[in-house]
This record gives sequence, structure tokens and C-alpha cells, in this order.
Amino acid sequence: MKKNKYQTYIEVDKGLFLYYNSFSEKYLLLDESKHIIYQNYPLEYIRKNHIDLYNTLLHAQFIVPDELDEQAIVEYKKLSAKMDTTMYHIVVNVTLDCNLRCWYCYEKKIQNSKLYPNVIEAIESNISFQYNKTRFKTLKISFFGGEPFLNFEGIRTILSFANKFCETKGIVLLADFTTNATLIRQDYLEYLKNFICFFQITLDGDCKTHNKIKHIEGQDTFNRTIENIHSISNRIRKSYVWIRINYDGNTLDNIDNILPFLNDLDRKRTFLILRKIWQIDTENISSKQLLGAIQKILNNKFFVDCYALSRSSICFAERMSQVLINFDGKVFKCSTIGTFDDENSLGSLDFKTGEILWNLNKIAQITRVIKNERCNNCPLYPSCLGPCNKNLLKSPNRTCIIDEMNLSMRDYLMYNFKLNLQHENFNNISF
Repeated sequence: MKKNKYQTYIEVDKGLFLYYNSFSEKYLLLDESKHIIYQNYPLEYIRKNHIDLYNTLLHAQFIVPDELDEQAIVEYKKLSAKMDTTMYHIVVNVTLDCNLRCWYCYEKKIQNSKLYPNVIEAIESNISFQYNKTRFKTLKISFFGGEPFLNFEGIRTILSFANKFCETKGIVLLADFTTNATLIRQDYLEYLKNFICFFQITLDGDCKTHNKIKHIEGQDTFNRTIENIHSISNRIRKSYVWIRINYDGNTLDNIDNILPFLNDLDRKRTFLILRKIWQIDTENISSKQLLGAIQKILNNKFFVDCYALSRSSICFAERMSQVLINFDGKVFKCSTIGTFDDENSLGSLDFKTGEILWNLNKIAQITRVIKNERCNNCPLYPSCLGPCNKNLLKSPNRTCIIDEMNLSMRDYLMYNFKLNLQHENFNNISF
């Protein structure tokens, strides 16, 4: 037997040690005596003289058979996730126009753009084509932009087709929206109330800051967004809302001015995301500010994703059973690109059959297992799985996300341990 290579520990209190095994996603708390034994004695000695400790370590896979190749297993699971076909995921750029002009937005806007009618028909054909090919069990349609609710009729047309198709085939349908929530109307929610809906909605700080960034003359966009978050929760029974707070140091310091507006929301259906505005230098955000904001959110019983360990998930764009279709029919995978043009396109859409004709030279890069020594030797790798291939190809020595958060390993593990405790208190979401 040997120690699993993907484990680490921190001292959380005097004489108390928190161990984390990212391979098995297990935490252990060991007192000082057990910690000393585990760190300093051979495993065979522990088996013979401390059988309870040995069995605990064995059960949580902190110790594993000598022949187990942990890294190969992790890479196999990652590749399997990329090739899985049980869910088909279509991301649709309903428009590349937006009713707002947030200063940090990375996308090139195209005014008055919206889904072409023949693209909608091709998307419908694509759903049928892909089902005949893979017999997927779940269909997830993500509406993106731009601001997708600028073209709700396009959304309605696609969802109405998908709903009938999925009912006929016994497929679970998930509707997903990335939106600023200022254009959501009650009649839209009335239509969506019978769907399983996911929303990612952005807040840019407290009322004053948010209204300055998401500025519409004569409108309080902050309170409009808050009202629509509540309307979604109240009117769509199977809705799950991720509230994304884009932060700088000022936003983190004023997190108390946001949380009271969210306190009555269901913690099992409402989650918070903290993401640093990408133009803000990491050095300008102190770990004290970030950890203070995280703790305040946790104190309010919300799950908060601040680049949390992802429980062995991969970026949606790395899944082969996924496609992004632009309003004009161009085909991509990643949504975080500045320009949806021919240069960035990864293939084409056959408007007659709905088949995606991938550029094999480009698409092959997504399935590669790219070696990254820092990630391979990191004790957190099985949970984190490292940067996506697009980012690795762009920057092979890409900085670890913990560095970008300006946190120590101890602070990061403590944050994730607290999240794990919250997971244990919540029932799993089921559809």
C-alpha cells in the first residue's frame, strides 16, 4: 500500500489537522497524535498498531494499492467527461446586441443582431440530428449573448420545439439563461414557468455601484434586477438562480449592502458566484477583503462559488457533445471570446440537415490531454482539473487560480471545507 499522491493537509487549530484528498473528495480531521503517526510511521506499522486509523485512511482512499496509477485514472475520468454523450448542450447566441454597455465587457457588440429564421430552423434540425446520432438523455439549451431577452421570440420558438421533441422522446429539457435581468417581463416568466430553468444574473455591487455600471437613464437597474430575481424564484417552481457578483475591492468591502436584498431567497435554489473583474489586478484585491466577503456570504447560509473546487467537472466547452451556435449560424464552443467571426469559428452548420461540420484540426485540440507539470503535481488536481485546453494552449505556464485569487493554500482549503459542510446540509438538487 502507498499514500495517495493527491492529498494535502493544513493545521486548522493547535493540534488539529484538516486533510483533503482530492482524488476521493474526502476530508479528514486528525488530532496531533494521529497526524504524527500518519506522517512519520510506515503504513504497515499503522495497520498493525493503529487499525482504526488505518481503516479510516483506507476507506477515504488516503492510502491505496501500490499498483494504482492515480494520475492515469484522473486523466481517464477527464477524457470520459469530455466524450460523454448523455447530455447534449447547445449554447445559442440569441443576439450580440445588449441594452447595457458595461465597461468591463469583453464582447464586440453587433447592434440589432438577432437569430436568423433559417438558423432557428437549423438548430431544430440539429437537435433531431444529434439525437439520432447519440440518443442523449438530457438536452440543455443555454441562451447567451449579448442580452438574450432582447429576442425572447427567438427563445420561445426554440424552446417550444425542444419541449415537444423532448416530451416525445422522454428527454429531460433544461433551459439556461445568462442575463442582466433588466428586460425580463412577467409574460416571459409565465411562459417559462413549466420549464426547468437556470439563470446566471449579474450584480455589479451595491445599488449605487450597480446603477453606475449598468446605467439606463431614468431607471434603477439594481432594484429592477432584484425584483426579477424574486419573480423568477416565485413564479418558476423549478428555477435555480446563480447571482454573479463581479467584484473589485470596493464591492467586496460593501457586500453587506447587497446581502439584505437576497435574504428571503431559497438557499437550495439561489447561489452566489464571486468573480473578479478581469481588468482588475490581483494585487489590488487583498485576501482579507475576499475572505471577509466569502465569510459574510457563508454566514448568510448561501453557497458561494469563488472558483470553488469543482467536484471533478470540466468546462462545458470542452465537452464534445456541446456546441455554440451564433445568431448568424457560425459555430463555436467557448462563449468567452471577444469576436464570433470566421477566424474563431470551429466549423459550420449544415442548414439543411442540422449537422455540425467541425474543423477537425481545430476541434482536435479540445480532446487532447495537455501536460502541465504544475497541475499534474498539485494535490488538488483531481478536483480542479486545471485550466481548459484553450487557455493552456494560449499560456502553457498559466497561473494557478489560487494565485489569481491571492489566497494561500490554507485559506483556499478552509473555504472549500466550509462549502463541503454546506453541501452536507443541503439535499442534492434532482429533476
